Amino acid sequence: MIPRRRLLLLIGAFISLVAVAFLQGRSNVPQPTAIPPTVEAATTPTLPPLLRIFPEMTVLDIQAIRIEDPNSGEFITLTRDESDNWIAPDVAGELDADTASDIARTIVLLPYSRSINITSQTVLSDYGFDPNGQLFVSLVMKNGDGHVLAIGTLSETDPVYFALLDERDEIFEVERGPVEFLRNFLFSPPLNLTN
Repeated sequence: MIPRRRLLLLIGAFISLVAVAFLQGRSNVPQPTAIPPTVEAATTPTLPPLLRIFPEMTVLDIQAIRIEDPNSGEFITLTRDESDNWIAPDVAGELDADTASDIARTIVLLPYSRSINITSQTVLSDYGFDPNGQLFVSLVMKNGDGHVLAIGTLSETDPVYFALLDERDEIFEVERGPVEFLRNFLFSPPLNLTN
């Protein structure tokens, strides 16, 4: 009888352990919680994607750059020498090559948010072209092509300048920061002046 009693005690202990294990396993299962009512997310206005004025151009494609204020006659010309280094042939002093590269990179990456079609009713003076703009950026490419970007006035409602490119029949809304970056170099050339 004692072996049978031990067997029953072992079976009872086994069942007790299984029950404890089952209850512990159940307590670790996360209990479902009430789902809070959904709150509508505040929608933020989406900004239009920025596009490049010169989508196919690279810095290495540019042979020369001229930035000019058509109203004052101030200008700076940057060109590449035989070794492909930037130089400023019209100014005394040594050109800061890194800054010249930054100017070229800014032109290549020049972003715009949208363009406005020019129609027969478009008055260009409303965009700062009366008849000139505030800034001209002329490019000569290594393949001999050329481009002229004319910058008009700053928009009264958005941080963009109006711009015309070559003979295209649209007005571009060019981002303000890059335009002012280029304009600053017209009046403060990136030169290390020599005595």
